[in-house]
Amino acid sequence: MRFNSKKILVIMLAVLLMLPVMGAGSSGGKVKLDLDDYHAKNSSTTIGTSGTERSIADGDITFRIPDSMTRVDDTEIFNKHISDEKDGEMYLDGNALFGIFYFDNDYFVDVPEEKDETNAIERAIISNICPSEEKRLKWNSLTLRHYFYPTSQSKSLAGLNFHHYVGKYENFRVEFAFTPTDKGICVILFIYNHDGTKADAAISVMESLRIK
Repeated sequence: MRFNSKKILVIMLAVLLMLPVMGAGSSGGKVKLDLDDYHAKNSSTTIGTSGTERSIADGDITFRIPDSMTRVDDTEIFNKHISDEKDGEMYLDGNALFGIFYFDNDYFVDVPEEKDETNAIERAIISNICPSEEKRLKWNSLTLRHYFYPTSQSKSLAGLNFHHYVGKYENFRVEFAFTPTDKGICVILFIYNHDGTKADAAISVMESLRIK
C-alpha cells in the first residue's frame, strides 16, 4: 500500500537536525533496537494536570502537552495536507522529538477497499517515514505473514488501544504508536538517538489523549 507518492514527513533529516547532539546511543556507538524495549509506551502512571490542552483533526483528537515540551516549527516538516489542516504538531522533549498527527484515510489512501485495512495502513506509514523498515514489513510469501506487527500493544487509562512498533532511520530510533479514529489514525512518533532518553512527558501525552 502506498499513499499517492506523498511523504508524511517531507524532510526527515530536517527533523533529526533539531535534536541535540547526544552521541549515538550505547557505548558501542549504536542505538539499541530491542523490539520489546519501548521508551514511549503508555502505562498506569498518574497523569499530571499541568500543561497546555491541544487538539487536532478539527477538535476530534485532544491531548495535554506538558510544560517541559517545547513546540518546534513544523510548517515544512509535515506533508502539506497535514500542515494546512493543522493536523500535526512536533515538540522537543529533552534530547528527543515527540510528534503527533492525524492520518486521514480518505485523503491519503486512494483505493476505497483499502481505507479500512488499519494494520496495512499502519505498516505503510512506518515504511513511508522509515524506508528501511519496508522490507521487514512486507508480505512474506514463504511464511504467509507479514513481519511481526504490531510488535506490542497497550491500552491507555482512557481505554484507547495502541499498536506499537520501533524502527530506525539512519542512527535514530523511531518509536510509533497508533490508535484508530472514526475515519483515520492518530499517529505518535518518539525519535531519539540515545538509549538513556526519558519518555515520561511523551507517555503523559499518550495517557491524556482523548478521541471523540
